[in-house]
Amino acid sequence: GIDFTAVARDVCQRRFGAAGPRDFADRAKRLRFLQYRGFSAEAARQAVGGPGDPGEAGDAPTDDADGYPD
Repeated sequence: GIDFTAVARDVCQRRFGAAGPRDFADRAKRLRFLQYRGFSAEAARQAVGGPGDPGEAGDAPTDDADGYPD
């Protein structure tokens, strides 16, 4: 089958360049761009990555014993 994540990544790189998103606003812009072109939210998220992506270490807030982000 077609790997829509790879296709979305290619489309995003052609439009925005090879560098990842700089911040949350840039990431949101890329996600909207891909979704407008018919990619699923999941394929777009996997293709864009970057700040706020749960797959990247250091981006997710860590909870300590009190349950609040550090």
